[in-house]
Amino acid sequence: MNVKLTDWDVGARTAADILGVPVETFRTWRKRHGLVPTPEWPGRGRAPEMRFQFRDLLQARVAQKLMSVGVSVKDACAAAHHGNFNTFISGGQVRVGFVDGELCVPGKPGRGPNEYEDVFLTFSLENDGWRIARQFKEDLADEYGEEVATAAYDDFVKYVEKIRSRSRVDV
Repeated sequence: MNVKLTDWDVGARTAADILGVPVETFRTWRKRHGLVPTPEWPGRGRAPEMRFQFRDLLQARVAQKLMSVGVSVKDACAAAHHGNFNTFISGGQVRVGFVDGELCVPGKPGRGPNEYEDVFLTFSLENDGWRIARQFKEDLADEYGEEVATAAYDDFVKYVEKIRSRSRVDV
């Protein structure tokens, strides 16, 4: 059996555990503040449990990092976008700008940050991404066994290394 780590998903409780927050906090970020938007449920009765992939947890981790430096929950959730997966995979840095002391949130009225006049916060997702990947590996092992989980993790490592090697410039 071949499982891709990036296609694996976990429930809200496991996602909250990986993020180190109570499940109620994670639910508030999602439902009240739009982090990892919830798809519409057109059917009758209770919607199926939401599932979260690697990229969703990276998005939530970016929001957490912004909250840890005093950004409001609402703005942090709005500023954490899905592009963070590619940022991690390529080994890049997340960069957010502040104008007049307020976080620039995509879609929010006002001018964007100016490279020469405003403040930027830059941080890496390196440690967070690998920690999430290892925790997904553990979850996979519980479901499919250690061999499948190790193969999925190793394939993920090779994928990341391949992408990063393409972006390096030989000097």
